[in-house]
Amino acid sequence: MDPLTLLSLAVDSGGAVSILYLLGIFIYSFASAVFLPIPVEAVLTDASPIPEALALAFGKALGALAIFYIGSSIEKAIYNWNRWGWFRWFLDKTERFVRVAGIFAIYFLNSVPVMSDTVINYLFSLLNKEGKLIDVRLFVLSNFLAGINRALLYIAVFSAIF
Repeated sequence: MDPLTLLSLAVDSGGAVSILYLLGIFIYSFASAVFLPIPVEAVLTDASPIPEALALAFGKALGALAIFYIGSSIEKAIYNWNRWGWFRWFLDKTERFVRVAGIFAIYFLNSVPVMSDTVINYLFSLLNKEGKLIDVRLFVLSNFLAGINRALLYIAVFSAIF
């Protein structure tokens, strides 16, 4: 069975979405946040925007929590590569960006529909100075709110075009 048929079967004919479909959005958004560089909006419909946006946001938030701790645990290994001049320069520039832009950059960059948030979240978690620049609660909250924004914006634009 092709993915579009599965998607159409997951969405009830009455306009509301099924729990199975919302669980699928949640799992897929978690996976796309942690290791899939594929935007999750491809599985959204306009059948029931609020539950879909919440499922996406909760998946993104849980994924952000995992990324925060993954980044914190391997941060020291990244700084071992400082012996290469070009890498030290890159780390200095991106670390300064993380310090200056902070939580607002995570929120705004992750609010853009169809943009992969995997790289953004790993960048901010890896260069977070052992979790001292950005608090884990704000990191997760910004991803949750950005997930709602990007889902609703994508659904609104997609509905208006098609």
